Amino acid sequence: MKSIFITGTDTGIGKTIVCACLAKFLALKGLNVGIQKWVSTGNENFSEDMEFCLKMLGKEKEELPNAPFVAPYTFGFPYSPHLAAELERKEVDIKKIKESYYISSETSEVLLVEGVGGTMVPLRKDCLLIDLLKELSLPVLVVTRTKLGTINHTLLTIEALRNRKIEILGVIFNSLEPENDMVVEDNIKIIAQMGGIETFGPLPKATLEEVFKAFQPIGERLLKRIKAE
Repeated sequence: MKSIFITGTDTGIGKTIVCACLAKFLALKGLNVGIQKWVSTGNENFSEDMEFCLKMLGKEKEELPNAPFVAPYTFGFPYSPHLAAELERKEVDIKKIKESYYISSETSEVLLVEGVGGTMVPLRKDCLLIDLLKELSLPVLVVTRTKLGTINHTLLTIEALRNRKIEILGVIFNSLEPENDMVVEDNIKIIAQMGGIETFGPLPKATLEEVFKAFQPIGERLLKRIKAE
């Protein structure tokens, strides 16, 4: 498994913390880990999400030999990629994204690509993010909430990915706020059962150190999947 795409059921779901924790975990296991985010919005000059992941890895972007390809598109407006680009009188070039992806994947043992928003986000008016995932045959890790409503959003995401025959590695549940334990437990159980999917977590709403500690068993399970491919 050369690459893993980390998507979400929505924006602000916790993709960055999952990407950062997985990157650090794999790096501590001795793997050369690369990170990438094709499009970042609401940022200036460089992706703040990638800066966060680099900080977890103890690196600076200036150290990276492939820095221009880590975040090929960054837009100041905090909107959907197609609109953010349009407001800056620009356009997301899918060919440029693919070239950046191939270059980054060649310089790492495992490349983690963080998505933007949810799976069906338009990168431009004629290309959904999910269509590019299909074209590049990237296995996907889905990040979702623990709260009420997550069953619908998560099962819809799973169905959309499966309809395009995109491999799903599993679903990681992320606690964005304190929740009823019974509801959280049932959400995870029913999504695993009805979605026929492997589930991980939940990650707690806690300090970064506590979240990374809680991530350890998730990392171990994902590492087995990576080595098995």
